[in-house]
Amino acid sequence: MTAPSLAEVLKVARQVPVFPCRDLEEWIEIDGERKRRGPKSPYTTDGFKAASQDPDQIGRWYAEYPGCLWGVPTGRVTRLIVLDYDPSKVTAVTDEWIEAHTAVLMQARIHTTGRAGRHYVYRATNGAIYTCGTDVTLDGKKRPGLDIRGEGGYVIWWPLQGLHQEGTAPELPAELLKER
Repeated sequence: MTAPSLAEVLKVARQVPVFPCRDLEEWIEIDGERKRRGPKSPYTTDGFKAASQDPDQIGRWYAEYPGCLWGVPTGRVTRLIVLDYDPSKVTAVTDEWIEAHTAVLMQARIHTTGRAGRHYVYRATNGAIYTCGTDVTLDGKKRPGLDIRGEGGYVIWWPLQGLHQEGTAPELPAELLKER
């Protein structure tokens, strides 16, 4: 993976707010106590709530956290809803759902993730709120390895790390996540 230029980060920030995230596990001291922060966790104390489109703020973060990953909030702030497919956790029941919905999934904006998974990126229809969840239940069955990033969540914007992307984020088809 490659680190993005400041210009590339600012280009994304013209569309959606961004914030810096760790690329590796880190131990930090908070109020005299050592705390673990995992890979992909925000550097900002307010997490994804600190996301900004302000070029000056982004420039300061860029200088303070060189080579960091860049996160983008999901949910109401951006109207982004992301299905996060992690092949290392997937079972046959998840693959069955993916296969049944391939035509709709291939219409999404698709990002390759850091662990060779995929983010299927959609825009929520006006006013729709989708909750985050891991190993989500869809079509009545739990789907290991398939998470939803919606209200109160965020994703790493992998294209900034030089990973593959395709398409634009279309409106989320209502039938895809009807339980959510």
